Amino acid sequence: RQYEAALVRFRKAVELAPNSAALHAEVARGELALGRLDPARAAAEQALKLQPSNTAAVAILTTLDLRTGKADIALSRIDALA
Repeated sequence: RQYEAALVRFRKAVELAPNSAALHAEVARGELALGRLDPARAAAEQALKLQPSNTAAVAILTTLDLRTGKADIALSRIDALA
């Protein structure tokens, strides 16, 4: 329930600042915490589109890749940070 309330606030913040990679990453984090993998991926990908170096979004996408059996993609994301 706590994540749901935070997610509502972050979604509203994204409406006010749609170009904020950090806010999109927070939406992704909330969606992931609630087990909503597709919306989490979409929000994290938007964060990376806005800021390719956003490590929070990379971490979320890496987690999603691992959860969905895409370890090779997860490793390539991590390698790209180095």
